[in-house]
Amino acid sequence: MTHAVIIDKSISTLVSHKKGKYHLLFVTEDIAGMANDLLHRYQGEQCCFLVFCGGGKVSQVCSSLSSQPRNTTSGMSIPRILYQLVVIATNTSDPMPGKKELQRIISYRSSQVSAREFQFLVKNSRTQFETHLLQEKVDEEYQFRLMDTNRDQQDLITIGRSLSLEKNPDRLFRKILSLSQKITGADAGTIYLVEETQDGQKQIRVKYAHTHSRQIQFEEAILPYNTSTISGYVACTGKVLNIPDAYKLTPKDPVSFNPRFDREHDYITKSMLVVPMKNHVDEIIGVIQLLNSKEKESEDSSSNHQDIILKTPEDFENKVVPFHHRYERLLEAVAGQAAIAVENIRMINQIEEQFEEFVRASVFAIESRDEATSGHSFRVAEMCMGMAYAINRDETGIFEKITFSETDIKELEYSALLHDYGKVYLDMRLFKKAKKLFPEDYNYLMRKIDLAYRTCELKFLSDEYRLVTDPSSGRDIAASRAILCEARKNMLDKIMKIRER
Repeated sequence: MTHAVIIDKSISTLVSHKKGKYHLLFVTEDIAGMANDLLHRYQGEQCCFLVFCGGGKVSQVCSSLSSQPRNTTSGMSIPRILYQLVVIATNTSDPMPGKKELQRIISYRSSQVSAREFQFLVKNSRTQFETHLLQEKVDEEYQFRLMDTNRDQQDLITIGRSLSLEKNPDRLFRKILSLSQKITGADAGTIYLVEETQDGQKQIRVKYAHTHSRQIQFEEAILPYNTSTISGYVACTGKVLNIPDAYKLTPKDPVSFNPRFDREHDYITKSMLVVPMKNHVDEIIGVIQLLNSKEKESEDSSSNHQDIILKTPEDFENKVVPFHHRYERLLEAVAGQAAIAVENIRMINQIEEQFEEFVRASVFAIESRDEATSGHSFRVAEMCMGMAYAINRDETGIFEKITFSETDIKELEYSALLHDYGKVYLDMRLFKKAKKLFPEDYNYLMRKIDLAYRTCELKFLSDEYRLVTDPSSGRDIAASRAILCEARKNMLDKIMKIRER
């Protein structure tokens, strides 16, 4: 803060002024010009002026000291000039100050100012300026925290919505870590999952890791499920760890830091925030570990901390800060949402695996009933999926506007695999018979054909008998009999051909 006392030269003889240790003193005819000079001389500082002027210049001084406001980190506007007036009205014709001017006047008098009064007015104005600036700082910090808290709440809503929609496990882990780093300003982070082995023991798997300041090839690794590591301690105990400096841990602390990662990758781990991931039954299924916060107290979580690259030891010393304590609860909320998302994906994958097993078992049941078409269902599914992928690759042909999603292709595969499912309900004898009909059905059919043959033969013989025994018909018996015999032969030949097929 720059505290200056400016005295209008026209009334300087009425003020017993004296230079002081904590304020600047100027006597001038041009108050506005002096104020502008001081603003340029002390750029970036808050300028506070105590102005002594005559009663006729109050309005002019107030108008000239109005300035453009400066913006703070929280978005608040604070005037660069704070000023107070001591008015010495020696002329009774001087106009009375207006409402705005009255707010600036701390003393209105018609007599001269003694040295003691001057000293009191200067100290009083300085105290009021300091109180005002302190209150502004408190208001600014409050506004900053309010805006940052609101931003955190919006981030939590966004995270919850984003995680609930993600069904791919790899993308989910990347999203969890990316969002956690974004809201805390962390430079690096790791996702750990607690797994159960075939023999019923637990282990910790490093599922995903990312570091902004280093290009490090990620590889999954297995850690013991115990308190020998920081992540293991959190996974076993469920406690949140907020470590200001990992290299300053003492033997009295419940955890110890292993610098092997730092040595291998030329990195320096300082601040750490490690939070357990708990599901709906309060079971710890994983851990989120964040390293090296780059968000300082004067910054907010909307700043792009990913632009800060930690290269040298000086960068780690000057740009890395401890994680804010408010991020402990915030990251616990994120970890809780992440745990639910992970559990949902596990459940979905389990259901899909069970359905996949059901489909495979169904196909096996279908094809085991008909060995002649073994592998048919799988070949149909492979062809259908191949056509769907080919259509997806067609960007200029008749299928350019048709696209199959992974879900569509999976449904197509299942449909193709199960298209012969109706065979399950057919009689097994249908698949094992050598001919088109069962033997008993064939014999029954042959008997019916034989019956048709005999019936037809008897009919023609009956017609022939009536022709021979009825001389009154007047027809040529020989010719008619020949026609009848030819028709009988043709009909009986047809029946025999049907029988012999």
